[in-house]
Amino acid sequence: MPAAERGEVRIGVAVISNHEGARTGTVMSMDLVVRSPERNRSKRFYSADLGVWSIEKSRSGDFRPFAPIVLAGRSSHTETILFHARRDEQVMQIVEKEGTYQFTLMLIAALKEDFGLIDRLWRKPSKPTTFEMELPVLDHRAFTSGSGTLALHHKNWQTTIGES
Repeated sequence: MPAAERGEVRIGVAVISNHEGARTGTVMSMDLVVRSPERNRSKRFYSADLGVWSIEKSRSGDFRPFAPIVLAGRSSHTETILFHARRDEQVMQIVEKEGTYQFTLMLIAALKEDFGLIDRLWRKPSKPTTFEMELPVLDHRAFTSGSGTLALHHKNWQTTIGES
């Protein structure tokens, strides 16, 4: 049974991680919060799979499970992350109509504790990246036939750059 028929919600986000530090870092997981400002409701998601979503892949289960992403010092990594709705909170539909939705993306990184005092003082934890996306059209037929996806765009038609 396809994920949409089971009531599962998946969100695909293309993420580029830039690691400006000199030491290797590891992204252990990612959390995503989607908020409907009009209804003041939020829904949390977790990083579950890697790859571009399609109905064919959903039916066959042909996704790569999310695994920690190692970033060498002064490097970057690009990946499409598929987020699944968390099951430890109330089931609800966050998107009910066209409009603006707010997203907060947080990278959970492994932190080494064996650095010296100065390194521990200079270490900066990752900050969440927040952005707004517009849903111009909500057509529920996309979930029963066709692509199974709804396209959103940045409200200013620009990419979002978060601070590290």
